[in-house]
Amino acid sequence: MMSMKVKTLLKVFLYSIVGPIILYCLFFSFLRYQEDLIKAQAKKFEIKEKSLSYRIYAKGNDTGYLKHVFIVLERLGFKRTDHGDNWDLLWAHDYPFRSLSSNLSKLNAHQRVNHFPGCGYITNKVDLSTTEGRYMLPAFKIPEQRDEFLRYANGYPETMFVQKSNDHRGISVKNMDINSISECIP
Repeated sequence: MMSMKVKTLLKVFLYSIVGPIILYCLFFSFLRYQEDLIKAQAKKFEIKEKSLSYRIYAKGNDTGYLKHVFIVLERLGFKRTDHGDNWDLLWAHDYPFRSLSSNLSKLNAHQRVNHFPGCGYITNKVDLSTTEGRYMLPAFKIPEQRDEFLRYANGYPETMFVQKSNDHRGISVKNMDINSISECIP
């Protein structure tokens, strides 16, 4: 049997040398486990922000007339894309629901279009000018409807008229008296 002295020395050795080694191993194992756990949680909760994208629909490649739209969209964080159906906003200069109907009938929940079906009837000048209704102002196509216009202007001398050319330039509001009307229209 071991003497009491040897047993005591063995206990001192175990408690003073082996004990701290075991504690250090446990401590460093815990630290490593904690680091791995933090990395795993960071990966799990890492949110990748997808930048918003927009696509342009226009008849031609010259889209310089939309430069202000581009500036605003880019300030809002949108990036332009020219291909595919992976976009958040379709900015259509032309009415898109006829030519892109197969694509637009399957929009994803996050996708938006700057038109709605039928909006042309309330914004198109031709439709507005040819539609008669209680709240629709009369419109006249000059020179074809010159006589009708003169009769209307004579019947409502205080009425102001919007004059618009076919090239979309020089739109003005005029108060016409019957004497100056004949001079203004051919």
